[in-house]
Order: sequence, then C-alpha cells, then structure tokens
Amino acid sequence: MKSTRRSQAAASQQSSDHQPRATGGGGRSNAELQERMRRKQRSPQSVSDTNGLRKALSKAGPGDWLRLEDGVYDGEFRMRGVQGTQEAPLRIEGSSKAVLDGGKGKTTLQLEASDHVELAGFTILGGQRGLILSGCDHNLMDGLTVKNTLSEAVHFKESSSFNTLQNSHINDAGRGSQKQLGNGEGVYIGSDSKKWGDKVAFLAFPCNQF
Repeated sequence: MKSTRRSQAAASQQSSDHQPRATGGGGRSNAELQERMRRKQRSPQSVSDTNGLRKALSKAGPGDWLRLEDGVYDGEFRMRGVQGTQEAPLRIEGSSKAVLDGGKGKTTLQLEASDHVELAGFTILGGQRGLILSGCDHNLMDGLTVKNTLSEAVHFKESSSFNTLQNSHINDAGRGSQKQLGNGEGVYIGSDSKKWGDKVAFLAFPCNQF
C-alpha cells in the first residue's frame, strides 16, 4: 500500500513538472511564450526595398514579424502610433547587412507613441540622429548597430519608459559640425529644456535598461 502511494505521488509530481508555469519577475508569461512559439511556426514577411519597408510599417500591428533582407534602405523612416502588445509584440529584424541609411536627413528611424516593438539585428546609419523613441514604452532594441550620425546615435525623449537597449554597437556619433548639431552622445535620455513648456511629464524616464 505504501509503495502504491509513493508511485502515485511520484506520477503526480512528474505530471506537474510538465505543466506550463507562469514566470515571475522579469520572465515571460505563458501567453507570451505561446505567442512566440506560434510566431516561430509561421514565416516572417520579407521586405527587400525602401518602398516595401514604408508600406509594411504603415500597416504593421500586433504580432507582425518583418524580416529585412540584406541591402540598403535609403531615407528616413517613421512609425507613429504603432501598437504591439505584451503578448504579441511587433518585431522588425534583419542582419547587420540590412542597412537603414538616413544620409544627411533629420532622423533615420523614429518611433512616436509606439509600444511593444522589437527592433533586432539590423544597422541604422547616418542622419542627424540615428534612432529616436518619442513617447514610447516597453520596446526592445537588441543587437542593433547605430553609427555615423551627425549628432546623437540613440535618443529617448518625451518620457519614453520601460525600454531596453541591449547587445548593440554604437559608434561614430557626432560626426557633424557644431552647426549640424554635432553633439555626439551615444545614448541621450531626456528632452531639450527649451521644449518643456508646461509638459513637466517630459522630465520622467523611468525603468529604461541598457
């Protein structure tokens, strides 16, 4: 009898070991992990030129997965009000040979009021500024290369919070003259005091990670 009870207890323990568990702290929830598994089972949308990228960004939404083919994407790119979710973030990825080249434009890639977006692997080149997050929360930048900007390479502004920049290479920022805003910060957090006005919320930038 005792042996049977021990066997039942062991079987129960083994069964519980195979049940999905919610993760605590900074871990991923079961829903997030399941969504990522579903995403891995489907093919990403391939983008191969500037017009294709602009079109894809204009239609992007939760759970979408864009894959940049190797090559140069000339111009400035903007994502405004693009919303992924915690369970289904929007992901844009490519190798370091997929290059967004802003030339001498104002900003190569700018996110405005966009949350739960993942940017991974590709290169952001040129522009006065390489990458700006303006009023954006819960975004991930992983394995990016940002370089050859006239001023700052990456700028978190207008109270952008809970964002993570990791495993990335930032170099050759501030290559412009002083007249060209050649300040050269690798990562700049904050908003110009001349632009504060009555927007005191611009002063708070909690929980960004580098």
